[in-house]
Amino acid sequence: MGWMRKWDVSLFFLFLLVWAVGTAAFAGPEPQFTFAVVGDRTEDADEAVFEQILSEVSQLNPSLMVSVGDLIQGYTADSALVEGEWNEILDLLDATGVDYHFTVGNHDIFDRQSAAIYRKRFGAPDKYFRFMDHVFVTLDLSAYGTAAAVPPAKIEWLTRVLEVSKKSKGIFVFYHKPFWCEDFSAGRENLLHNIFKNYPVKAVFTGHYHRYFHDVRDGIQYFGVASSGGVLPPGGRDRGAFYAYMLARVRGESLSVQVLEPGLFTPVDIVTFDDGIRMAEVDANSVQLSELLAYDYRMSSVGQVTITVENPGHATLTDTAQWVLRGDWAVQPMRDYVEVPADEVGKLTAFVRCDGYLFPVPVLEMRLPCCGGKTVEVTKPLNVKRVTYADFADSTPVIDGVLSEPIWRDFPGETHYFGPQGGRSPVDSTVLKICYDAANLYLAAECFDDQIGSLRATATDRDAFAAEDDAVTFLFQPRRASETFYQVSASPIGTLFDRRVEVCPFGTYVSDPTWDAPAQVAAKVLADRWVVELAIPLAGLQGSVESESRWGFNFLRIQQRLGTTAVFQAPLRYRSDGIGIMGFR
Repeated sequence: MGWMRKWDVSLFFLFLLVWAVGTAAFAGPEPQFTFAVVGDRTEDADEAVFEQILSEVSQLNPSLMVSVGDLIQGYTADSALVEGEWNEILDLLDATGVDYHFTVGNHDIFDRQSAAIYRKRFGAPDKYFRFMDHVFVTLDLSAYGTAAAVPPAKIEWLTRVLEVSKKSKGIFVFYHKPFWCEDFSAGRENLLHNIFKNYPVKAVFTGHYHRYFHDVRDGIQYFGVASSGGVLPPGGRDRGAFYAYMLARVRGESLSVQVLEPGLFTPVDIVTFDDGIRMAEVDANSVQLSELLAYDYRMSSVGQVTITVENPGHATLTDTAQWVLRGDWAVQPMRDYVEVPADEVGKLTAFVRCDGYLFPVPVLEMRLPCCGGKTVEVTKPLNVKRVTYADFADSTPVIDGVLSEPIWRDFPGETHYFGPQGGRSPVDSTVLKICYDAANLYLAAECFDDQIGSLRATATDRDAFAAEDDAVTFLFQPRRASETFYQVSASPIGTLFDRRVEVCPFGTYVSDPTWDAPAQVAAKVLADRWVVELAIPLAGLQGSVESESRWGFNFLRIQQRLGTTAVFQAPLRYRSDGIGIMGFR
């Protein structure tokens, strides 16, 4: 397409400057200004991209610049490192000569120490300011999983700000996590939108997903701002996975916004919100792989996989299904021609064999048409399900962190795990045991450590997650047809961190940390290991057990001394095709 063509740099900026200044048709007595919006730069950030974006912003010289959060990597207990990351960012921003403002992201404030550093440097995380009869509001909402979980005190502050700003010519709101897209895509009311629509809110800018998308609701423009250097998610350009920033032009009550890839001029509707939902549906549902059940951590037999392909387009689908080998797997055939008429379903067959570790698994790649000329790049991992079992408990264990009851002694437990992405785990020996009765699920983990004095356990309050602590995590999917997961983590001193996670139609997930498992927990630290024991009512997980019942399940151990993890099924993901199985017998 013509608008994707790389321009001569001088012509590119000449065009942008003409656009920013405006044309005669846009001229009028009211003053005009522009502001830039920059996205995330975390998770293996491409620093060259971020610096190029800031260089272009400097040349465009907008009135001000606002980030949507996650400017530093964070997530470390080393306060000096956090301070150094902020110093680096401030040097880059200062060099632009543009007045800048921050929105807090989850990488910017991630614990009490990082919050104190942020407040010392920049003041309160929630702010608003006026500029040429317009109001800018930056909200710190990254500690919450949904709009509904935002505390009443923050909602009251926001409402007061909007109320005193209601006679302004326009309000622009910035917050990091795009709660709006999860609620809109699921057909739910969004608490913040229901507030915004009562005031002259012109636009809402969010980040977090490193993906661009756009929607309009009740006259309010919503933007998911693309990555400004942070790692790009899968799916390609047509799903909004590209580097960009934004330039907004304001005159009076009029707003126009331009998406700017470094050196490119991009239409604002390149990825609409409805496009994003439809492409997420195609990605999730149009290619399905049959399950391969693995009852050990290795698989030496040949397995047959059926690949079902549903054509979502209006013309015959022709493509090549291609496997990308990973780990110890072999696949035949490696490539297969696909031809499926519109609105029909086709099937392919592949034969697979693993001569070593189950994970990582090979990945199937295909391209499917969607949304009037766009393409969804589908990447499906081989649907291997590692299976473990919970045995029926004839007696109820005492939850005391001492595994002395016969149900624990007689059950050998799981002892083989994988590294974070597969292969052999370097973590010290770990034993997982699971049993159940009519009312409860019982779990026990023995985590051996030959340097037990190096164990880290600092968080004492429930849900006060500490990124530097040792921990074990249990992930449950009681209804395998559902996209709801329950995560329960425990530290060596028995501190719980738990949440409910729901995958939404947009393809992202919503985390609800206010959900608490009604669990009993006990932990003990011994000379060569630490032990955690839990009892969780089945009803608290919205699950039931019957003969041959199967839940989605995964288990993770974090060993901070070694700086790595051990996982039952690698990697740990909130996806139906990426979670193991727990049977009941």
